[in-house]
Amino acid sequence: MINNIIVVGMHPYEWTNEELSDTMRSMTLAYSNINKVFLDPSIGYRKAKKNNYTFSTSWSCNTSQNVLVCTPPLETLPSSFGLSHVKRLWSLKTLGQLLSKELGDSWREESILHLSSGGISQSYNIMMALKPRWLIFDILDDNLGFPGITNAERVILERQFLQIIDQATLTTAVSKYLVEKIQKDYSRSVELLSNGVDIKRFAHKPSFNRPLNDLIELEKPIIGFVGAITNWIDIDLIINIARSLDKGTLVFVGPVIENAIGEQKINSLRNNPKIKLLGPKSYDLVPNYLHNFDVLLLPRNYEPHSLASDPLKLYEYMATGKPIVATAIPSAIRFNDFIFVGHTHNDIISLLRNVEYKWSESIKNKQLTEVRKMSWENRAVTLLDEFQAKQLASSRHVRAVG
Repeated sequence: MINNIIVVGMHPYEWTNEELSDTMRSMTLAYSNINKVFLDPSIGYRKAKKNNYTFSTSWSCNTSQNVLVCTPPLETLPSSFGLSHVKRLWSLKTLGQLLSKELGDSWREESILHLSSGGISQSYNIMMALKPRWLIFDILDDNLGFPGITNAERVILERQFLQIIDQATLTTAVSKYLVEKIQKDYSRSVELLSNGVDIKRFAHKPSFNRPLNDLIELEKPIIGFVGAITNWIDIDLIINIARSLDKGTLVFVGPVIENAIGEQKINSLRNNPKIKLLGPKSYDLVPNYLHNFDVLLLPRNYEPHSLASDPLKLYEYMATGKPIVATAIPSAIRFNDFIFVGHTHNDIISLLRNVEYKWSESIKNKQLTEVRKMSWENRAVTLLDEFQAKQLASSRHVRAVG
């Protein structure tokens, strides 16, 4: 009988002002009728000191929102002189002891280990250390296709990635593009399971009608984007939109990842009077910004890792009931009944010019009706239902072979 789910995090469970939502934390919170353990990833010496971590030689745990949140040991120990290797090995060596202490000696039979592709090596190392009986692997992006990975690194990550899939009771991927790519490239079985959204957080509230100080003086309409400006964003599209605007302002809320964009393009954004880069904002304020924008923009490029994505912000946008204009990535195309999708820069510019006339109450209602099916709670139920079906099939196979 499954009593526990052990989730390996991409970010520490406690949400800071600079961080937006991520699938693993959101799913952990959404699971019900099961004991939840969340394993914080290592954040490194400098961040640990900045966030006032205390020195500990063992995993430390506390309960937050009915989740047992566990932080690895030795986080405040510097990583130089080979100590990072020592820290990782000690963390893995003591993890099984932690789970036996918190969940009992039979935890392997009673627990699902929930891994993601958000940190392939981290997931692989934890899987190898724990040797779980039951495993879910949630593929959230084309992580092997991200730029900046060397060929040597990709060979190692690909081997680890395939070994996780082969060990998993259930493997899911968030987009049809990803499912088909994995099946084509690796001949592995993968189930489609799209991302989700915290509907209550992003749905309209009367308090969202309050104007935000850094938007009050901007020329309207405000075309807004929330998220990181990084290598999956079409910077040239943003610049072309700004040039085309007779009136209005392009507003971006979120960090600018300078080493992913390049200095020249960043300067083109910062020096354009039609573009405002507001930087990261408190997570609690993100819905307020979305509801203060007139149009929500998703300017993804067509790089393979972008085509494979299922952006969380797409669902967050949908939950607002505001008009959305997006480039034609597969995850957006499937919602083209109520999202305005453009294939080219000219398409997007034309849609932005006419969105006021094309948007209607009936389109808004379609959007809100569809997004209500996409809560994190529904995703968690679906994932566990699919796991149970795979578990049952596995048990039948073992009996038949026996």
